[in-house]
Formats: sequence, structure tokens, C-alpha cells
Amino acid sequence: MDVKQSDIADRLGISRVTVTKALQDSPDISEEMKEKVRETATQMDYIPNLTARNLTAKKTKTIGVVLPDITNLYFSSIVRGMMEVAEKESYHIILTASREHSEIEAENIFNLLSMNVDGLLVCQSLDTVDIEIFQKVKKRKKPLVFFGRPVGFSGFNSIGFDDYFASNKLTEYLIKKGKTKIAHISGNLKSDGCFRLSGFLDTMKKHKLNVKDEWIIKGEFFPEYGYNGFNQIFETGELPEVIFCGNGMIAKGAYEAIRDKGLNIPNDIGVVAIDHKNYAEMLYPKLTYIDYPTGLLGQESMNLLISKINNKSINGKVDNLMLDTFLVENDSLSCN
Repeated sequence: MDVKQSDIADRLGISRVTVTKALQDSPDISEEMKEKVRETATQMDYIPNLTARNLTAKKTKTIGVVLPDITNLYFSSIVRGMMEVAEKESYHIILTASREHSEIEAENIFNLLSMNVDGLLVCQSLDTVDIEIFQKVKKRKKPLVFFGRPVGFSGFNSIGFDDYFASNKLTEYLIKKGKTKIAHISGNLKSDGCFRLSGFLDTMKKHKLNVKDEWIIKGEFFPEYGYNGFNQIFETGELPEVIFCGNGMIAKGAYEAIRDKGLNIPNDIGVVAIDHKNYAEMLYPKLTYIDYPTGLLGQESMNLLISKINNKSINGKVDNLMLDTFLVENDSLSCN
């Protein structure tokens, strides 16, 4: 049988209101009484009814998070950052995944709204075009922050990284190192991959450096595209000095293909990428990369959302924030 607050009150010979206030750490109750109530609640295996408490407080202290993929280290690292802030602020996360399908994404958001979450953190799927579900969130005056991927529509809060600038920074670094023959294996061009490719091409053009058409491979953010992409480049009969990969997973596939051809990294060919430390530094030799501090992104996403929740003004300022990225030099690029 479920233990109620009234049962604790009967055991201690006090009112139920006193029990409620003690469990909620109210300043109206002495520390001695609070400790007595807590000890008795533990002894009786009392489990608080958060739903009832939240109905009174008009907040559920829950935040809905919608990811495209829970298996991707990029997203799991972001979530860890979110959890650190949520725990400090006494919020609970309800985590869902769209598996890169906009229909599942919309269903997840609908379900989270039905749970009356206080706010939503969303990294939209790659095939998201219809924003009706996001308009429903806004209509219900629920704070919403997009994170981690470029948002193709206005009027919503977002936080992420400047993919174009990061690509520009990495390409400038390669050129300063004397590298002029550079190939690019991109990720999905409906998302981050588009800005990373255009940043690379524009920077090469600015320096009047030619990029062979056959050295531009358009793919997805998975190792097999790095593997097959390098093989396509290899078959052209001329090797570039460096392969610029859209992310660390593409780089992983390129590493495997390069080794399968009997070539050495970095002596025969260099590899660089845009990614985050948790993945990039797993590769050997360690990858030279632009670091996206994903843990910080998770923390700042949660901070921004909670500030919107506490502000209570859904029609207030719309924030679109970009976090700094950093070049990390490792061993996947030769010095000559």
C-alpha cells in the first residue's frame, strides 16, 4: 500500500500540513522537525507524488529533450552537459529520440507537451521541413530552444556553433601550413555539412586555390562515407595533401581506407576534421580538428532554456547564440 503524507503525520502526531512543509524544506518548520519527518518518511518507504506537488506549484520541474540520435557521441556529450545544469537547478530531463524522422520528432514533442513539461530542448531531424509542431509549442507558451544544428526558420531561440566559420578557420590553418591540394568529404548537405563545405570552398577561392571537382565528395556523417569517399579520391590517380572531413566519423572511415591502401597518416596524406574531443582523439594518430565543446553546448542550452522558463515572458527577446570553437593540433598532419 502506498504511504501518504497523512500516514507520516499520524505516526508523528502532527498535522499533514506540517509534513508537507517539512518535506518541501519550508522555512516555517524547524530543522529538528524537518529531520524527524524525513527520517520517518524514509523508514516508512514514502515516495512523494510529484504530479500532485507540481499541480499546486504549476510547474512540473521537467524538461523535454528531443535528439536525432541517442547513439551518437556528439549528442550524448551534449546531454551530459544538460544533465549537469538540470541537476543543479532541480529539473528532471525526459529524453526522446526522433531517429532522424520528422514524424517521430513531432510525435515526441506532442507527447512531451501532454506531460506538461516546463520547456523543450530540440535538435531537429535532418528531414524536418514542416514547423507546425514548433508553432504549437509557441502557441502553448512553452519555452523552446533549438540546439546543435542550424535552424532554417526564424522566430525561435537557438544555440550552436558557426559551421561556416569553423570550416573557414580550419582551411586557413591548412593553407598557412603550406597545404594547397585539399580534398573535402562532406556530411549531410541539408544540415551542418552544407556550411562546412561552403566555408571550405569559399576560403580556397579567396586564396585563389583550385579544388578538383572529383575531390569534393558529398556524403553523410558516417564512417562508410569517409571510407568510400577516400577510395573515390584515390581512384582519380592523384592524391591530395590533406583530406578535410566533415566530422570525426567520416575521418574514421577515411583512416581505415587510407590504411587499406597501404598509405601512412600523416606521411603520405593528412586528415583533419570538425568534431569534438570525445571522438576526435580516439583516432590514431590523433586527429587535428576544430573542437566543438559539446559539453558546454549542453550546459548553455539548458541555462538558456531555464532562463526563458523563469522569465515567464514567452514573447520576450529571441536569442540566437553561437559558441566559440577551437583548433586542436595533433598528429594527423605532416609538417612539410
